Amino acid sequence: MSKRTQNRGWITGLLSIDTLIILGLFAIALGVRLIYLHQFSEFPTFRHLNIDQEYYNLWGKKILTEGLLGKDVYEMTPLYAYFLAFIYKFISTDLYTVRIVQALFGSLTIVYIYRLAVLLFDNRRIGIIAGLTGAFYGMFIMNDAMVMKPFLSTFFAVMALYWLVKLVEARAVTFIIPGLLVGLMILVRENALLLIAGIPLCFFIQRGIGLTAVKRTIFFSIGIALTILPVTLRNYAVSGEFIPVTAGGGEIIYMSYYEGSNGYYVPPDFIHNANPLAEHEEFRQEAMKRTGRAMSYMESSDYWSSEGFKFIKEDPKRIAYLVYRKFLVFWNFYETPDNQNIYFMSTLSSMIKYTLGFGIIGPLGILGILVSLKHWRKLLIVYAFFLVYMASVLITFYISRYRVPTLPILIIFAALYVDWLYVRLRRKVVRTAAVSVAALVLLFFVVNNRVDGVEPYKDYFPTEYTKLGKSYMLEGNTEGAKKAYKSIVDMRPDFFAGHMGLGKIALKEGKLKDAVVHFRHAVEAAPRDHRGYLSLAIAYNRLGMTTEAQAMLNRATSLNRGLWGRPGG
Repeated sequence: MSKRTQNRGWITGLLSIDTLIILGLFAIALGVRLIYLHQFSEFPTFRHLNIDQEYYNLWGKKILTEGLLGKDVYEMTPLYAYFLAFIYKFISTDLYTVRIVQALFGSLTIVYIYRLAVLLFDNRRIGIIAGLTGAFYGMFIMNDAMVMKPFLSTFFAVMALYWLVKLVEARAVTFIIPGLLVGLMILVRENALLLIAGIPLCFFIQRGIGLTAVKRTIFFSIGIALTILPVTLRNYAVSGEFIPVTAGGGEIIYMSYYEGSNGYYVPPDFIHNANPLAEHEEFRQEAMKRTGRAMSYMESSDYWSSEGFKFIKEDPKRIAYLVYRKFLVFWNFYETPDNQNIYFMSTLSSMIKYTLGFGIIGPLGILGILVSLKHWRKLLIVYAFFLVYMASVLITFYISRYRVPTLPILIIFAALYVDWLYVRLRRKVVRTAAVSVAALVLLFFVVNNRVDGVEPYKDYFPTEYTKLGKSYMLEGNTEGAKKAYKSIVDMRPDFFAGHMGLGKIALKEGKLKDAVVHFRHAVEAAPRDHRGYLSLAIAYNRLGMTTEAQAMLNRATSLNRGLWGRPGG
């Protein structure tokens, strides 16, 4: 064979249809994400992080100063923090750059959604539909641009499933690969630990109780152990305690089942700052207060686990109802927010506004699963992965980003149904197609019907405007902040943060009477929050109303005894 012929063969292979599809999907996915990044970057919340995003940002930088081992046990899963530390060390600390790297990972996830779909159904058309759906799926796009870990859990979920399916006829030793990927997923989402039991069960169902299934289970487990064991040993080195991944699991169990739980993230009353920078320590302090003894982080976690299990034992009917409620919410279109709200982001970005959501993918995915059941044995691992991971979400409190790792599976099944329907219509199998469309319409109404009574704009947007207002203030943009806080009080006249923000701006501008009005509204909205009274004291004092100022100061001090620090401190 001549060199020219060899080169032509290499070029032909490089430009194969499959390669062109992959490059096209990657380019489309990346382009969509870069457009969103550009639009998002025009707002100050792009630069000023909060809640979990700030926690991981600080943790990534802390790794660079304290070293890889660090000093404390992990309270939250560590892989994303080390991912950030790597970028900060070798690429850049610029948050735009971080998000571009994440967009590359997100686009690669889309490529493997395509590859997994083709692998499962041997149908390139299904793969293209799945890839394009993933490329324009709103939560994927938003997650790729957050300084947060959801994009990694989705990436590892798709990669693990791809290799579990690809290696179905391979030697047992190769199952170390999906084991490693599931282990990495656990280091991002600890609830994925349930997959350690769920996946090996499929080996035995597919292969029977024999040496092949046993060997696959062993090598799969070795892969998981290779990723988790270093974390466990590291935790032991810094604490002297056996902590497989994190010391925060007990808090999750307690919040999932205590008397105030409703299926969502609802911190107990003793948590005054729903932020991981303070929340874990507040749990530990409360545990020590209740027991009257000092506690390590793991001892605190064990205490809260036992307290949570008490609620399970005392009222199993209530717990069953909570799980049922979470099941309904899991299959609901609404994306329950925490760190970022996709509906609020759609007001800032036209790219997000016109993307796909669960309200479409959910019904299509359910029908795709039903259509696929005749191939259940081949798809068993995919079903198991989905069901086990869904179960791991239902046993904790629910936030929409927790279900994200299951979405690539639903997207693939949604693509399967779309292709199935297209084939039926082309073949003029009208009755079957019509029945399925009727089922689709019914499912659409079920999935897109609100089940929790939440009013998205009234209940969640004020929090997002608060973040926006604070970020504008940090950048010295008083007008932007004023507009954000005004949006809050227009939407929720009784919202504490809106009046506090407007009061502080009025104070800064010397409009003292306006400041007093807003701080009074803040006190009415949150009579147990010392900050409103303290701000009123400052405003009264500047107005020369010293008696009123002293009264407000006394009230603030009574609500927060540590306001002025400890004596002599």
